[in-house]
Amino acid sequence: MRPRRHSLKSRQRASVGAVARSEPCRSVEVDARAGSVTDAPGRVRAVEAEFAAARDALLASARVADNGAANARMSTTPQEAD
Repeated sequence: MRPRRHSLKSRQRASVGAVARSEPCRSVEVDARAGSVTDAPGRVRAVEAEFAAARDALLASARVADNGAANARMSTTPQEAD
């Protein structure tokens, strides 16, 4: 759990618009270092839900970018003369 938790809370992940989504991970890590993680199962579920939401948002963004690139390629492709 620690590597995933650390990856999600990192600034690189937060810089792509997941700042709020990184908070549950940061909170769990801080508490784990202090030696007291209350309601661990519930907090892990919250982290998993935030991960799923961030993943879905990134995938949707990638689809939009892919569609935009495909549309740009289509508009620059030379048309055959009749």
